[in-house]
Amino acid sequence: MTQSVSLPSQDYSSVLKLSEKYQLEREHIRAILGISESTQFRYEKSLPVLKPNLGDRWLRFMKIVDLANDLFEDTRETQRWLSTPQTSFA
Repeated sequence: MTQSVSLPSQDYSSVLKLSEKYQLEREHIRAILGISESTQFRYEKSLPVLKPNLGDRWLRFMKIVDLANDLFEDTRETQRWLSTPQTSFA
């Protein structure tokens, strides 16, 4: 049985929880959401509800994580895959 990424509320706390679970670097989160470092810092302080475009990007990323969990059937393997550069996606 695989672990499914639940679809939490669309606030920045869900970003922090998933990034902590999979040990994602802050730079990766910025790249996924398309935000600047100063915006990321501000979001980490206030934990706002994500704007629709950011929420959509985050939801798509969470679906990718869910599919990776289904494929690898192991959280650690998913974590390794997420931290490995994917040249085919560049």
